[in-house]
Order: sequence, then structure tokens, then C-alpha cells
Amino acid sequence: WRQTALAAYTAKPVPPAAVEAAARPLPPLPGLHSPFLYRRWYRCHADLSSFLPPPGAPSVARVNATRMSPQQFSQLYDSPCMPVLLEGLMADWPAASWSLPSLCAAFPSSRFKVSKPHGGRALMTLPAYVDYMARQSDEEPLYVFDAGFVEAAPGMRQLYDVPHVFTTDYLETLGAGRPPYRWLVLGPARAGASWHVDPSLTTAWNALLSGRKRWALYPPHMPPPGVLLDGDGEEVHPAEDSLTSLQWFLEVYPGLPPDRRPIEILQQPGDVVFVPGGWWHCVLNLDTAVAVTQNHVSG
Repeated sequence: WRQTALAAYTAKPVPPAAVEAAARPLPPLPGLHSPFLYRRWYRCHADLSSFLPPPGAPSVARVNATRMSPQQFSQLYDSPCMPVLLEGLMADWPAASWSLPSLCAAFPSSRFKVSKPHGGRALMTLPAYVDYMARQSDEEPLYVFDAGFVEAAPGMRQLYDVPHVFTTDYLETLGAGRPPYRWLVLGPARAGASWHVDPSLTTAWNALLSGRKRWALYPPHMPPPGVLLDGDGEEVHPAEDSLTSLQWFLEVYPGLPPDRRPIEILQQPGDVVFVPGGWWHCVLNLDTAVAVTQNHVSG
């Protein structure tokens, strides 16, 4: 693309008058059209503030769980493996402490793991990452997805409580052999998690402190359209070929017939999303969002 543009504009000597115009936007190149490159440009600059699930989209129940007992939650949602959106479970979390300025001030030198496109990790401080978010227009923004955030910033564990309906966790019996199970999730609009099933068929809860997230879910027996699977039902796309959540919503979702549309959730601050084990899900940030998520094995 760059060489094509340069060839078109430098094929003839540049007259002196054109020097003054160099800072002005270039006119469109005649006869040069690339939907592929336009889509990539759009994914870098798309405004997702109104990128909401369409009216009538399949969704889940929104339930106030303040007074719900663990036994009731297990009977209504966990045992039947039903995803649900829960309210009232974060009332005791110090919301002001979770704002980005507060986190940067409280943990200025702690370094968190940042996911890079196509795999790999980098370490960044929160002030540096916040500065990156303000400047970036990346097609696939860097994303804080850190399983070691409590070790990186021990004081952060005091800023949240495991919601009372999720207190049973048989992964605890593994002691030091317990696999990664909790993550700090922080990123700008357009960042997110592509289609996946959580490891070892664990269930998950995701508590959102700020921003909004658009979720799409399919039950275990219904792999998402556009995701290539092997014989064991595992995703086989190489990382560089996998669709990001934004790509999937823009390129696959619009062509789906009604009976193949996913279940969708619009998660807002204070909401906790429960994802049962085995359910496919992808997540897209509509704004800069801060969340804590944890996986567990219940009864």
C-alpha cells in the first residue's frame, strides 16, 4: 500500500508550488480501492460508544443477588449451567479506589503483564499504560490481562471481595499447584478477548468496575460461527489468523441468521457476569474498562 501510494505521487517531478501543499491531506488516489485496508483502518478508529446489542437480541436474566444465598445461586444458575448477569455483589468494593487515577497513584511502580497481539507479554507500569491508552490507535490494542496482579501489587487484593455466591472453590484443594485463576483485566475501547472456552471447564465470574463490555456467548454444544475447531472441539486457528472480538462482531455477526445469533450481554459498572464451564464467550470493550475476573470449580 505504501509503495503504491508513493509511486503514484512521485512518478512526476514535484513542482515548487506543491511544497507548500505538502502538509495538506492528499487527495484520493484515482483507481485505487482496498476494502481490506479500509477495514483495517476502521478497526483502528471505530467509535464503539453506541456499538450495542441490537434490540431483541437473545440475552440472559439480570438478577439482584444481594440477598441470594449460595444454595439458591447453585440451584438456579450454577447446577443448570445458565449464564446470568448479577447485580448488588460489589456494594462493599471501594469504587473510588478502582478509578485509573487512584490505581496509578496507589501502585505507581508496580509492573503488570500486558498482552501483545499474536501472543507474548510485556511488563508496564499503570501510569505508562494509561499514557499508552491515551495515545494509541492500534488495530489490536495492548491489553492488561494479568494473573499475577496480586503479587505485583499486594494492596490490590484488599480492594475487592469474592462475591458470596462464589465462595465454594474446589481448586483451592490443589494448594501451591493451583493453576492461574484470577486476573486484572484493563484496556481501552476496541480491546477484548476473542472466542474461547475457559481452561479445564472452570466456571468464571467477571466483575466490572468501570466502562462497558459487550459479551457474546454460545452454549458448549454450539461452537461460534467463524471459529475453526479440531476433532476434539478445540480451536485450531493459529494466533495470527484468529479473529479479534471486534473483527468477529464486524465481519461475521452481521451475516448470521437469527437462529445462529449468540446470546449477548451489555455489562455495565457494578455488574458481575457468570459464565458456566464449557460456554464459549468473547468480550469487547466499548469504553476503557477495568475488571476483576476469577475462575473456580464449584460443586
